[in-house]
Amino acid sequence: KIICLIILLYAGKSFISKIYNIKDSIKYIYINNVIVLILSKLNYCINNNIIIYRKGLSAGNFINKGTSETIRNNIDLIIEILLYNKVVKTIKDISVHIPKHNRINNDNDLGYYLAGLMDSNSEIINNNMIIHFNNDDYSYMYLIKKQIGYGSIIKGNNCKLIIKSNGIPKVLNLINNKINNKILFTQIINYIKLNNLNIDFILNNNLNILNNYWLSGYLDVNSKFDINLNLINNNLYNIDFNLYIKAPLNDKNNIDNNILNLINSNLKGYIYKDENNNAIYNINSLNIVYKYIMYLRSYHLMSNKYLTYIYWRKTYIRVQNIIWYVTNGIPKIDYYNHETEISKIENNAIKLNKLNNKT
Repeated sequence: KIICLIILLYAGKSFISKIYNIKDSIKYIYINNVIVLILSKLNYCINNNIIIYRKGLSAGNFINKGTSETIRNNIDLIIEILLYNKVVKTIKDISVHIPKHNRINNDNDLGYYLAGLMDSNSEIINNNMIIHFNNDDYSYMYLIKKQIGYGSIIKGNNCKLIIKSNGIPKVLNLINNKINNKILFTQIINYIKLNNLNIDFILNNNLNILNNYWLSGYLDVNSKFDINLNLINNNLYNIDFNLYIKAPLNDKNNIDNNILNLINSNLKGYIYKDENNNAIYNINSLNIVYKYIMYLRSYHLMSNKYLTYIYWRKTYIRVQNIIWYVTNGIPKIDYYNHETEISKIENNAIKLNKLNNKT
C-alpha cells in the first residue's frame, strides 16, 4: 500500500541526512515535535527508507536497479531518510464519521462514569456528598441527577450536585471498587463508619482504564482539549495536539499523583507541575492522540467538553487526509483551533443538551 504521510520518530539524532532538488509542492510540518513530510500531487514510491519521485513514472511501476548514485542521476527527487530504528511510521487512520453520541444506560457504566467525575472534584462534608462541575454543564448534570435518582443542583459561580444522606448509599454502591482518588476514599470510609453503613467499600483494583467510563468522567471535569497551529514559514508548520489533565498536589514538592500516574500508565504522556501547584498531564505523540480517539469512540464525553473534543478529532482527520490537507487543511485547522477556544458558549451547550436528550 502506498502511503503519503511519513512520520519520523525523533531519537536525539539527525535523521534527515540529505534532501535533493526540493520543490514547492513538498510541505513540511511538525506535529507534536515530530517531523512529517507531506508530498502533494507527486508520483513517488517508497523503497526501504528512501522516498523516490520521478516525473512520469508511477509508484507501482518503480523498479529499483543500479546503485544509489545511478538512481540519483535518473530521477528528479530523492529524499533519503535515516531513522534511528530503521522503521518508517505512518499515521493511524480513523473514520471520518463521528460515532453516534449515546447516553449511559446501565448502572455499571454509570458507576464508572460517576467514579471518574467524583475523582475529579468531589467531597463529603456535613453528611452531604458534593460533586462540583463546570458552570456551563448544569444541563447534563440534571441528566446525571435523574439517573442517580437523588440530589439537588445549585447553579452559580460554584455549580454543584448535592446528594444528601438518603441518596449516598446508592451512589456508594454504584462507585464501589471504581474510584481512584485516595483522599475521597478516606472521606467515604469515614462516612461509612460514622453512619454504621453495611458497605464493604474498596478502591479500584482495575489498572486498565480503557475499558470503562471512568476516564470519560474524569475528562469531563478536569481536562482541556487544545490545538496549537503556528506558521513558521511558507513551507513549515507546527501543529500541536494537547490534552491537559489536571490534579491537585498534596505536597507541592512532590509531583507524584496516583490518578495522573494511572492515566499515564495507560496513555503514555508526561507530567509536570504548573505555577498553581497542580500536577498536569499532557500528551506528546500522535499515537496517543489516536488511542484517546479510539477510547472516546466507545466511552463518550457527556459534558460540553464533548464539542471541543469533536474539533480536536476533526483536526486529526485533516492531518490524516494529507492530499486534501495540503491544499485546504491549514485554514480548516485554524478554524477548529478557534472553535476549541470558544466552545463554552450557549449555542454549544444547547447542541449538547439536544444530543444528551436523544433516545
